[in-house]
Amino acid sequence: VDRLLLQLIELSESLPKLVEAASGETILPSQFSEFERQSYNNEGFKDFPIIQRMAQVAPLDMYQQDFLSRCKTLNEIIVRLKVGTLRRVLRALGARKDEVANLQGLKVLQAILNILEYLNEQLENKDALAGSANMVEWKNENPTIAPLFVNNDLRNSESHESIEDAINFLERIGFDTSTVNSGYGKALDFLLDGVINSIESINRNITDLLNR
Repeated sequence: VDRLLLQLIELSESLPKLVEAASGETILPSQFSEFERQSYNNEGFKDFPIIQRMAQVAPLDMYQQDFLSRCKTLNEIIVRLKVGTLRRVLRALGARKDEVANLQGLKVLQAILNILEYLNEQLENKDALAGSANMVEWKNENPTIAPLFVNNDLRNSESHESIEDAINFLERIGFDTSTVNSGYGKALDFLLDGVINSIESINRNITDLLNR
């Protein structure tokens, strides 16, 4: 959970740099997220009750309902990212206002990653950011960010307590679901790692492009 928080803090710091490089617009990290580095440095998790809740130790033999409840908390953390500001990033990259107006947060993050990965594959630098949304099919699904969508689906599973759905969701991102017979603790670790890696991938792609 500490790794998750640090990646979210880095994301809220990296996205303003991306926007500034693309359009010259200034956006503060606090406009993306309430998770701020100074608060973390001063107080750790203390200023973030939802992070404290997520960080409670999960036993390896945790029940499925407890696992789904933790997925719900994880989703609540992710959706603290402010979707209106995320859409501004996509518009700074050249997407039309009408294209992004109804996109929810996970779809916007996926679109940003699609654009960044393309630019990095082409070894472009920050001069290519403006209008880069026109260079790539940014609405395509991206497997790198799939764990965020899987977690969102698992959050929805809590309402009907479907064991089969939960197992299918986990199998989609490569988890050996036979281990859930003895509890869902390892499943939670696996999912958390996937979510953290998804966010880290966005941060890394921003850094690679801006440093080129």
